Amino acid sequence: MKKLLGSKRIAALLLALCLMLSVLPVPAAAAESQPGYFYLSVATNQKTVIAPTRVTYTAGQTVLEAIEASGYDFRFQGADKAFVESIEGESANFVRFHDYKIGDNDYDLTVPAEKINVLAFSEAMGQNNASVTALIIGLGRFTEMTNNVQRYGRAAEAYDTALAGLRTASADTADALLAELNAAVKEYEALLAGTKHTVTFALTQNGAAPAVSRIRMTDSYGNVTEADGTSLSVIAGEYSFEVSDGGANSVRGTLTVSEESPAEVVAVKLPYGEWFAGVRLSRDFGPSGFDPKVYRSELSGTNEKTFYIPDCTTQVYLEAKMGAVPNEKDTKLRTVYTYTDTGEDASEITRSWDSNYTAMSRCIRYGMDGITIPLEGRYTGTDGYMQVQTYTIHIVRVPTLRSVTVKAPDGTPQIIEPVFDPYTNEYTMTAVTDSILLAAEGYGEDYAVSGTGTIRTAADAEAVIGVSASGQTAQYTLRITRSAAANVKLAVPDGCTAEVRDAAGNT
Repeated sequence: MKKLLGSKRIAALLLALCLMLSVLPVPAAAAESQPGYFYLSVATNQKTVIAPTRVTYTAGQTVLEAIEASGYDFRFQGADKAFVESIEGESANFVRFHDYKIGDNDYDLTVPAEKINVLAFSEAMGQNNASVTALIIGLGRFTEMTNNVQRYGRAAEAYDTALAGLRTASADTADALLAELNAAVKEYEALLAGTKHTVTFALTQNGAAPAVSRIRMTDSYGNVTEADGTSLSVIAGEYSFEVSDGGANSVRGTLTVSEESPAEVVAVKLPYGEWFAGVRLSRDFGPSGFDPKVYRSELSGTNEKTFYIPDCTTQVYLEAKMGAVPNEKDTKLRTVYTYTDTGEDASEITRSWDSNYTAMSRCIRYGMDGITIPLEGRYTGTDGYMQVQTYTIHIVRVPTLRSVTVKAPDGTPQIIEPVFDPYTNEYTMTAVTDSILLAAEGYGEDYAVSGTGTIRTAADAEAVIGVSASGQTAQYTLRITRSAAANVKLAVPDGCTAEVRDAAGNT
């Protein structure tokens, strides 16, 4: 690994620091680094491998330990890990530097992580200078800004240009790239600080003003302004809005707030009534399958229900009964969630009202992770705005057992009825011994299982197996009928065999 020796140009240092201070927060000097993180940058001459990003460390970690714990794939050569073979699968003639003792041992990965602000890997020579360091920090901080500046055209373009330029940037180039990025950020911040205009919503619900109203407006960059009541103030621009009665009823639309119109008044009719006459979920579908396997549920509030679904299934079928909707033909049903495997949005798929064949595919995984899914009835009125009534379903997962086994004291397997099924919680058996050995396995390896072991088989005995995980508990009950053992003597003709079974069905 070759050490990079960059020139310590005072002018470049002052310019870089001034540019950083003008817009983006600057960490302290390397010896007084921000505790807990530094910025990592990896690039070849042709591509960015890791855009400047924050890497956290724990107290006492070296730089090497921090990057090895970062989740990025670093491959080193040699036991001392002095040379990098590849980063994120990318092999290149990487040189590296950090900003601790610039120009003097600035490539040592065994220094304390708390001493540095930047660690960079590149193929370009001569980048270990304050200007490139400042650009790396600026790019990293830009991605962390929470005002959605990343969606502002000039700023997004400046970031992309600076990120590409960083691969081979000299000090002068880095200064210019950072200056343009900072200027774009300042321009965007000035835009957000512009003159505010009042937007008022004239709301009616079933012919009267709603007792409660809430407004949410989102600008074209993703910034959200919210208020209780009927009005709020925003800068000029394009907006999407949602107005609600504080509950399940809302209206969505878009509008333009212009500099020429100091006040906007938007007439909105909120939905009312009960669009959902009933909601059920099941493990099976169709006339014969849905009802027997309906999931247990309880009302959680108005238009809100909690369903308890075992951890060993991903099957969810929906039955949503249509209630008093504005228009039976044009009121659409949606399920708002993303697929568990791809992250794809499922909310724009039209679902069928009054059907028990509707599969909510890939809305849950196996295991104890629950989810909240809004069901939405949507109707677009003559004003062009979408009326929405929401029915919220909460899915809580219930732990199950993977197996239940029963043996006699001598180890002979015993029969329980019905055959074990994780969805069945009640079982019976007949025992001919004074005790049985009861064992059970939770669906998850870390589940807590209770009630197993040696069980006495007195008359009408009952064994309750408990299984717990993630704050949820389920029970399986085994009811035992005690039957006295008897000696049986059979006369078996020559050439024949006989099999004797006890009351438990055991041979």
